[in-house]
Amino acid sequence: GIPGPLIRVRVGDRLIVHFTTDLPQPTTVHWHGVRVPIEMDGVPDISQPEMQRGDTFTYDFVVRDAGLYWYHPHVNSAAQVGSGLYGALLVEDPADEVGIADELTLVLSDIGFDRKGVLESPASGGPAGVVFGREGAYVLANGKVMPTLRARSGAPQRWHIVNTAKSRFFLLDLDGQPFYVIGSDGGLQERPETTELLLVTPGERADVIVTPTGPKGGTLLLRAQLYNRGYGSV
Repeated sequence: GIPGPLIRVRVGDRLIVHFTTDLPQPTTVHWHGVRVPIEMDGVPDISQPEMQRGDTFTYDFVVRDAGLYWYHPHVNSAAQVGSGLYGALLVEDPADEVGIADELTLVLSDIGFDRKGVLESPASGGPAGVVFGREGAYVLANGKVMPTLRARSGAPQRWHIVNTAKSRFFLLDLDGQPFYVIGSDGGLQERPETTELLLVTPGERADVIVTPTGPKGGTLLLRAQLYNRGYGSV
């Protein structure tokens, strides 16, 4: 599936992942942002050899820090992530005292296909695409195009957001309703911030509280606004 399974643990848990690859090309699993022993880090020729088809490796480590992280290959990373190899790792701290009952983990990404429905080649876009990055035509939230979420009007929700796209910047707008930012890549912030537009760049995470407000049966649209990341990317 896209994304991969959400792995949900608590601070201090021991995480054991038995990973077997059936891909026709080498791969590994890298635990993005997580403090792990180097032999668990999934970086070829530094922490472990590239895994070939049929290989099995056990990732085994204790999660020491709360926050949202993600996992992805560290072999041909842009190509393999762009083809859908990624997932979220949520490390919860029961003592964080945020106290929001309604929670959502939101994995943002994009993907590209040709006219026949085949995944776009990593070489598409030519030299400019290689240097400046490519954006897939389909924008995904938890692996779906334009999914819907039911919410209770006026009830706060805690959103754990990660941008797993290889190049796309997500500038989020919830019909002008505010995002109350309480944390980012490094966990909870010392002080919260309020913003109507939330920018989440590739690999970045955001921990926010939103309070969707509107009439019963109404709708709000969470938009990814156009963002100029340079080089004519808009």
